[in-house]
Amino acid sequence: MRNYLTKRHDPFDFMDPFFDDFFAGERNYNQLMKTDIKDEGDHYQLKMDLPAIKKEDIKISLNEGYLKISATFHDENEKNEQHGK
Repeated sequence: MRNYLTKRHDPFDFMDPFFDDFFAGERNYNQLMKTDIKDEGDHYQLKMDLPAIKKEDIKISLNEGYLKISATFHDENEKNEQHGK
């Protein structure tokens, strides 16, 4: 028998939209990884929408039946430390 994680009721869930809007600049990129999965019979085909991510910054691993896909985002507009001084 497997144990499945479940979300317990949080009485402060009604506050989530307030904090989501307040911290809009700090987005969680895990939620932006749009994925289509197609069963091709003998294999699965995954298509992912990863805008602004370079192919060399994507890591894929398979461990104990779990597929893990992660990506590193590099902000091209990072400010130089000398800028503005």
